[in-house]
Amino acid sequence: MFKDNNEKSILFCGHGSNDIKYQNEFSWVVKYIAKKNRDCAIFKCFIEINKPNIREFFKKFSSLENVKLFVFPMLIFKGNHLEIDIKKHLPRNKNIKLCKSIDLNNKVLEVYKNNISINIKSAGIVIITICSFSKNPNVLNELETYTKKLSEYFSVIYCDSCYYGFEHKVFEKLRKIKNKKDIDLVIHPIFLFTGFLYKSVKKKFEYLKFKNIILTKPLMREPMIVDILSQKVAQVTNF
Repeated sequence: MFKDNNEKSILFCGHGSNDIKYQNEFSWVVKYIAKKNRDCAIFKCFIEINKPNIREFFKKFSSLENVKLFVFPMLIFKGNHLEIDIKKHLPRNKNIKLCKSIDLNNKVLEVYKNNISINIKSAGIVIITICSFSKNPNVLNELETYTKKLSEYFSVIYCDSCYYGFEHKVFEKLRKIKNKKDIDLVIHPIFLFTGFLYKSVKKKFEYLKFKNIILTKPLMREPMIVDILSQKVAQVTNF
């Protein structure tokens, strides 16, 4: 698995999913970044469902002391998956570095601003952002901050954010909006990959009958955002 030397290694740690699209997209991103960082050994693991899981990975790693390992969580928010599920499995080893991978920074915001702008057909715009549920309040705070920044760019009629499965209050407000046939509804699911939750989001909003429903792509389906991640990996590992 590893060479017991000073070789640099990169570990991408994802949530995991039974969805084949998630699995294929995750593998594609790892292979793409591997091509851009040929001087590093590239590995992957998962918190849940897929193999190897993070616990199995670090059991194999624990006996090696000279391998420099850069761990990149394939997560967007600083929720419990990062703070608990990943950090608790990292061995106390000075050669292991937990790195920041991708977040809703200004570069990501710019990509979605441009993509949404291209697809808008009306002067009236409503933006809804959605992410998976977390008990950690940091997640919703990050989502709301990002949504506000995005909405300020477009001067929207209405914007809101919520967890997947908790959309009922958003639905109530959307039903009250008049002249839906003259308004574009932008549904912006904040997921890295095309998993089950992402694919089911649009169906939840279709019945509202807005003029145009725009569904943004997952982050790792946007080539510019994949390049942002690849560049970040190169910067961290070559520092």
